[in-house]
Amino acid sequence: MRIVIIGYPGSGKEALADYIEKRYYCAKLCLDQIVFENETKERSRALTEDMLDRFMKENISWVIEGDDLDVLFKERMEIADKIVIMKYRRLTCLFKYLRRMSKENRRPDKAYISWILFGSRSSTRREQYKRVMREYSDKTVMIFNDMQLFMLRDLI
Repeated sequence: MRIVIIGYPGSGKEALADYIEKRYYCAKLCLDQIVFENETKERSRALTEDMLDRFMKENISWVIEGDDLDVLFKERMEIADKIVIMKYRRLTCLFKYLRRMSKENRRPDKAYISWILFGSRSSTRREQYKRVMREYSDKTVMIFNDMQLFMLRDLI
């Protein structure tokens, strides 16, 4: 099983990927781990694509979470058996992020809050999600809230 999880920041992509990894004993990759060398420095696009390509080829069953629209996006969508798009509302994503920071005893990042509320909701990203729904409708599911997420977890 190969699953791609995309969606807005703070929507719970990583938590869903963790659940799938544990339930199905598959390899998990968070795109941020290969896109960023550390929290501020990005790796080169070529190196990132090479790392992702190697991960997809070396693992029979995997879950990849992350919303980078540039890193082998079409290849990920084509090879995936299931695509999950998490389109939670802005304030829900903000609440989830703040709750996570509180649990981890970390201070919320103002720039990331701005990204959650505004930057990540671009027309380009919305169009990309619509395109995925059109082109891969047979294997794509869109999640808008936790009730739908819990139902999906039982179906995967």
